[in-house]
Amino acid sequence: MTDDTMKDIICFLKTNGETDMKEIWVHLSKAGAFQTSASDTIKLCKILVKEELFEYPLWLQNDVIRLIIDESDINIKKEIKIKLQSDGVFCLALTEQFGGSSFQNVKTQVSDNSVGNKKAVGKKVYISNGNIADNIIFLARDSDEKLNLFYTDDLNNMVRGKLVLSDAMGRYDLAEIEFVNTKCQCLYTNNALKAMFVLNKAMAVERLFCSITMLVMTKSLLEVFLRVYREKRDMLQGSQYWKFSYAKMKLNTHLLETYLSNLEEMYVEGKAILPSDVAIAKSYATDTLKYILEKTEILLGAQSILKSNILIPYEAYSKAYYSAGGTNEIMKEIIGADL
Repeated sequence: MTDDTMKDIICFLKTNGETDMKEIWVHLSKAGAFQTSASDTIKLCKILVKEELFEYPLWLQNDVIRLIIDESDINIKKEIKIKLQSDGVFCLALTEQFGGSSFQNVKTQVSDNSVGNKKAVGKKVYISNGNIADNIIFLARDSDEKLNLFYTDDLNNMVRGKLVLSDAMGRYDLAEIEFVNTKCQCLYTNNALKAMFVLNKAMAVERLFCSITMLVMTKSLLEVFLRVYREKRDMLQGSQYWKFSYAKMKLNTHLLETYLSNLEEMYVEGKAILPSDVAIAKSYATDTLKYILEKTEILLGAQSILKSNILIPYEAYSKAYYSAGGTNEIMKEIIGADL
């Protein structure tokens, strides 16, 4: 993807903020946003975040979904890939209401009927792009109670609802989906073990991009902190406190960027990324972002409670990254798994 194409995508997103999200996603697909190399996806992700276009996780469709499809053994894989590369919108449905981030708590069930068709029953929540997607990849238990990945485009036999988000995340599409005897196909036929192996690989990629997103947010916030500090310098007390805070923020950001650059390089070269290494990145990224947000809010003072507060979108999306996906407990569990 050329730099001009990326600029065109950014320009389109900025000038079509009121356009239907499904139409935007179809346009992005036709513009080639979901047929890019790993390095281009990373570059585009960084540009989107820098421009504060937080509601478009393009990497989810391009890298995470594509990985799962590429490694599947379904007999219509070619047809699904054509959808992915044309105007099909995909989503990944993993989490359940009382399951949290633990896949062992998945209750969604897929069974075979008398003529050999597979049908799913169950409910998924907190699904990015869940309302606009016409192709859904989901995690469920097969007839042997083993976890596996399934694919469906049977939209008539499901109930979808948009979750109400904060104003700052108003454009972001987060859904819940209830499968009601929904026709589906198994992506990893008779190979549940491979399905979980690929899912773990896909989750490592997802966490890598989440970490990259938070790093760019962190660097942008650091610029905000500097700007506000210089505006308020003459009226602030305790300059040593602010110098110490800034030094810690700059150090943490540098360490995160250095660590992530190695993971990015490995990913671009097609090398396997260890889940524990990415978990370290995501855990450190959320802690760093949270710290810088807190310090910048303190510096802003009363401005931080106004509707015009420049931190509002950062605050909303950082909360999502900090708590979604079980960041605190799950990342630490992955990091400490070697025990």
